[in-house]
Amino acid sequence: MSRTEHVTGADEAARALRSVSDQLQRGRVLRNALAAGARLVRNAAQAAAPVLAKATKRRTPGLLRKSIKVRTSKRDKADGNVGVFVNVKPAQKSQRGAASPLDPYYWQWVEFGRSAGQTKRRVRTRKQLVRRVRSVRVGPMAAAGFLQAGARQLPAALQVITPAIARGVAKLNRRSSP
Repeated sequence: MSRTEHVTGADEAARALRSVSDQLQRGRVLRNALAAGARLVRNAAQAAAPVLAKATKRRTPGLLRKSIKVRTSKRDKADGNVGVFVNVKPAQKSQRGAASPLDPYYWQWVEFGRSAGQTKRRVRTRKQLVRRVRSVRVGPMAAAGFLQAGARQLPAALQVITPAIARGVAKLNRRSSP
């Protein structure tokens, strides 16, 4: 499932950013401006994210909402560009898995929903060291679309990014002027 948002004015902003000096692009001005816009998207996604009513052995209330983060794009950074994105940050490697109450691995089901069906999983019994396959029936789940709610804030985020870049450029100009 993919969703595309069209933001007006993005082409003009991209053209203007291409003409910006290396100092501005290497510096934190662009990253901070993009992060300011992304925080608006993150806040909308966090507000729309559902919260578990009661804690269980394997789930923590508010974990999904708390795990929505603004992060720097390593791929763009490696290409010499600046980029940020909003997503659900997974748990640390040592804390991942369905049994961990600190891993929001289920976020995709909450965001996009799922259909009813059967899944197979391997089970290890205490008496036997042999693994066997057990079918588990899962029910349907309606999509919550919390990240999509955040994506609807992209036009407003652009209105935050543009003045933040202007302030950063003005600050750099004050530093470089004699």
